[in-house]
Amino acid sequence: MPRVNLAQLAKENEAGLRERYEAMVAEWAAKGTHQSLLDFHEHCSPIWRVSMNCDWRGLAYFLDHGMPYNMYRFNRDAGATVDLSQDACIQGETPIDWDLFEQKVSQEWAARRRKFNEYAHLEEDFTYGAYYLDGPGLERYGKQMVLLKREFLKSSTSTSYLLADSLQWYVSKETPTSGAEILKDDLCRDLATYDSVTLLLCLKKADELQQLGHDLCLETVTRDSYIEAQIPDKIDFSAVERVRIRALAAEELEIFADLITNDDVVKAEELDTQEKKNAYYYMLFSTEFPKKGLVVEDF
Repeated sequence: MPRVNLAQLAKENEAGLRERYEAMVAEWAAKGTHQSLLDFHEHCSPIWRVSMNCDWRGLAYFLDHGMPYNMYRFNRDAGATVDLSQDACIQGETPIDWDLFEQKVSQEWAARRRKFNEYAHLEEDFTYGAYYLDGPGLERYGKQMVLLKREFLKSSTSTSYLLADSLQWYVSKETPTSGAEILKDDLCRDLATYDSVTLLLCLKKADELQQLGHDLCLETVTRDSYIEAQIPDKIDFSAVERVRIRALAAEELEIFADLITNDDVVKAEELDTQEKKNAYYYMLFSTEFPKKGLVVEDF
């Protein structure tokens, strides 16, 4: 069965999002509070990025291969990315070795991922990120971060943005009598494009904006309740604005100082404490990513 193009659905939803946003502005205007909503939209629109949080290993993979790690596209026979023709992908075939994938994650999560993959065109190529303004981002995925360029996101015709995590909110749980299903109506209502994603953010954060005020609401944007970016386009070093790496603690800084003055070749797998590994990867990223033309900053 042909799969659905989420970017096209997002384009078709632009007018609906704007209508919902304008209706909310009118509702707030009746109470004299609409300026805060307008200010929130105006503040976020020009500065948002997409962040991709990962751990040291994920960032090391990106450094070595020039693309983010995608666990769904690894095949037990080929051991790396497997490609299918565009026609085959449109008809629902994917390069995913589902038996291997189910060994990596829980059976329930694998079932939900497979259901979403069967529904969304090119889902196996998605790099997932989050609408980002500031701060540490989604640390549950790792404390290191890659920030994508706005011009890369703007030029993409295949990227879509979703109000919440796709698997948690838009795939129903399996029951003893039925399998997981896509919640299509909710999904279509909650998709956005590059041009409409900040409208989606305002709709998502309206209650928190009223309760917390402007500044505190901004701090909640890239937390557990986030807007998901789904990016099928190839992401390489040219798509990246900057790499953000976790600052070292005092003990780790001492190890870092020893590493950069040591002429011996050091391998991460030979380091016996997490502090030493943190210092090693900090050294690796802060020296090697600039050679790829990328800005590195710690936070």
